[in-house]
Amino acid sequence: MEKTQRPLKKTASTYDFLQIRVQYPKPEPDESYLVTISYRRLTPTDAIAYRLLMLEAYTLHPDAFTSDVKEREALPFA
Repeated sequence: MEKTQRPLKKTASTYDFLQIRVQYPKPEPDESYLVTISYRRLTPTDAIAYRLLMLEAYTLHPDAFTSDVKEREALPFA
């Protein structure tokens, strides 16, 4: 598997956005495909979507977390 990392925007010592291309082998011999994964820093406008995603994860996979969905729902956004 080949990985290449390419920082796009750098501020101080942290990255606001990072794009990674990963090459995965396909099931067929001698074939592979590239996937581009983009990471970016969350902003306040992402808060609602992030919270919904987090609560869904707590609901679907409770064994992966040390607290339960009811505890997380009770927490404030900030």
